[in-house]
Amino acid sequence: MIDPDLALREAVAEATELADDPSWKVAFAGAVPGPAILVRDRSRRGERDYFIVDFRIGERSTGRMIVNATTGVIDEVMGIEEEGEALSGFITESAVLGRMRTRIILDDGRVVEPPADPSTIEVVWEPSRQSQTRFEPFYRVSWPSDELYFRVDGRVFPKLTPPGLPDR
Repeated sequence: MIDPDLALREAVAEATELADDPSWKVAFAGAVPGPAILVRDRSRRGERDYFIVDFRIGERSTGRMIVNATTGVIDEVMGIEEEGEALSGFITESAVLGRMRTRIILDDGRVVEPPADPSTIEVVWEPSRQSQTRFEPFYRVSWPSDELYFRVDGRVFPKLTPPGLPDR
């Protein structure tokens, strides 16, 4: 597996090139990268783990890149198409941990009282009804009695539902 700093350097190099391309300029010219976040791809048991890098102009997410965690190659790129647009939000691990300090109301109305100290937090992705794209991974927060999935746009789910099945 490559180092997160190498993944970030590769993403920045790609963004620099894309900033000169008229099709991508609005997304990457002047955009500042966030950290390279390792995502465990549970659909292929580690064969497709990747880093995701979110690029921002001011407070707006304007572009994202997926960097192969084994090779360092840029696998996928997405970005805004019009000036002033924004991609969906991209929360940080510290924001997730901050939300764990209060009770959490899920989309279905259930209330979860998380512990003060979760056992583990990791970033994962698998195809599900809650995310069909690798650009929307989850912070999986678990503790002995339960777990929650915080999608990077901030929505929270108790479980991931395989595509084609009803929500659980």
